Amino acid sequence: MARHLLVYCAGAYSASDVITALGNVRRGLSMSYNVLMSGHYPYVPWSDLLLHLMGSISIDTCYEWSLAFLEKCDCVLVNPVRAKESIGTQREIAIAMQLGIPVFYRLSDLELYARNLTEETNDDA
Repeated sequence: MARHLLVYCAGAYSASDVITALGNVRRGLSMSYNVLMSGHYPYVPWSDLLLHLMGSISIDTCYEWSLAFLEKCDCVLVNPVRAKESIGTQREIAIAMQLGIPVFYRLSDLELYARNLTEETNDDA
């Protein structure tokens, strides 16, 4: 069985209109759910929305918090829809690359990476 990875789920979040923003959140939550169902542990930055809407946590604090988790994750999975236009997503990708954290755009590529890590670990044993 493949190793369980800590996966930072990245993708567009905010938008100029509520409908697009809610679509971004829906896609992000769906991708995070799929990561969890594949046996990995997602960090879900779209859940920050709930904390921000409660009014006590600023967007900047949410973003700092997310980046602290990014630094601890094994890899990043990017939802490609609107990712190129998303300044935050591009920043997360750049930070991951600077830290040497692998970035994937498809769950199947992440799963292959996890299987290869498991095989390498088994070969070393």
